[in-house]
Amino acid sequence: MAGINNSQIIVLDEHVPSDWYTLIVDPRRVGHAFQPFFHVLPKNESMLDKAYQRLKEIPHLHTYLKDEIPEEFHYKHNRRVMPIFIVADDHWVITQNRSHMDSLGNHGFSNKCPDMHPFFLAQGPVFKENFVSEPFENVNIYPLMCHILGVEPASNNGSLGAVKQLLKEQKQNFTVLIVLCIISFLAFMLMSYGIVSFCVKNHCRMRQYGHIYDLGTSDLYDL
Repeated sequence: MAGINNSQIIVLDEHVPSDWYTLIVDPRRVGHAFQPFFHVLPKNESMLDKAYQRLKEIPHLHTYLKDEIPEEFHYKHNRRVMPIFIVADDHWVITQNRSHMDSLGNHGFSNKCPDMHPFFLAQGPVFKENFVSEPFENVNIYPLMCHILGVEPASNNGSLGAVKQLLKEQKQNFTVLIVLCIISFLAFMLMSYGIVSFCVKNHCRMRQYGHIYDLGTSDLYDL
């Protein structure tokens, strides 16, 4: 939330006749709405340029036709966006007519404004300890959570690469491989010992009897 005060209010009625346009606002707040931005609907086609030019002259106010809205707002392509869009400077608010403002803070300013930046706090086995990251966009939290949970993310505008600095380096676990190698080595040694013992035992038995058994030639094919 950004702090605001009564000295930083843009009163539209002091600059533009109210019968030139309709300010799009929550019906419950007509006459006492204070916001950082508004949609403006000219009364008719002929009033569009007049209202646009007059609004552009107001200090601390940025005025855009629908096609001029900055791409960084991700806003101008919706059919509900009005022909004129107005945005106040940071810490300034817009209202149609002067009335008492009882709020000391507001949301909705540009995400470039430091007061609009939230904080991200994480703790767990996958996160680095005592690590302070550079700022990142909230849309990157979704792919981060999917990565941690092992879930395939749906199509989104985030990037895991933008938040990988939060994660501990993945160390490969060689424990299972080492155990398998040891078991294989021991099995090989036991088999080798058995074979050698068998050969030595039989060789000694042959020497004890003083000859090697001769099986002779087979008479299977003798005619």
